[in-house]
Amino acid sequence: MTSRTRIALGLLASVALVWLVVWPIYLALPETVPAHFGFSGEVTRWGSKLEVLIMPLVYTVGALFAVLIVWAAPVEITREHTPIALALAGVFVLLALLHPVSVYLAAGDPASMLRYVDVFLGLVLTILGIGMAASRLEPNPWFGLRTPTTMKNLNAWKSGNRVAGLGFVALGLAVVALALMGAPSSWSVGLTVGGAVLVAVFARIYAAKTGCS
Repeated sequence: MTSRTRIALGLLASVALVWLVVWPIYLALPETVPAHFGFSGEVTRWGSKLEVLIMPLVYTVGALFAVLIVWAAPVEITREHTPIALALAGVFVLLALLHPVSVYLAAGDPASMLRYVDVFLGLVLTILGIGMAASRLEPNPWFGLRTPTTMKNLNAWKSGNRVAGLGFVALGLAVVALALMGAPSSWSVGLTVGGAVLVAVFARIYAAKTGCS
C-alpha cells in the first residue's frame, strides 16, 4: 500500500469514526443543549442540538476535500508525510468531536463542560506532539517548530522538533491530568500557554547545540 493510499484511507476512516461517535450522541441529546459559556463556566446561551453537528459536518467536507488533494497532489507523497498527515487528522477529529462529546458528558452538569473542553485541549497538544516527534520531514514552511535555529540545518531541525514534540506530549498529558482533577479552566489555559513557550525555548536551545555538531 502506498503512502498516498494509506493517508487517504486514514482520512476516510476518521470521517467514519467521527459519525460513529457523533450520531448516537445526537440522538441521545435533548432538543436544547448548552451552546455558549462564560469564563466562569455559566451557560450564556442555549441552542438546538443541531448545533453539535456543525463541526462534524465541517470536518467531513474538509477531510473529503483533503482526500481529493492527496490523490491529485503533483508532489510525491512518501512515508515521511504519513505521521504528520495522520496527526493532523487526529487533531481535527478531536475538534470535530469537542462540542458534541463535551455537551453529552456535561448533560447533568452543564458547568462541567469546560473541564471536558480542557481535556480535549490536552489531547490535541498530545497528538500534535506525537506527530512532531515522529516526523521525518525535512525543514518546510508548513509544519514543525520553525525558528532561525531549527531551520539552520537538518540536524538542528530534527533534534529541535523531536524535543519539542516530546515536550508537547508531556504538556498535553499534564493539561489532561489537571482538567480531570477539577482544576479551574484558567489553570489549564495558563499551563498550555506557559508550557508551550517553555517547550519552544528549550527545543530551540537544544537545536542550537545539536545543530553545531
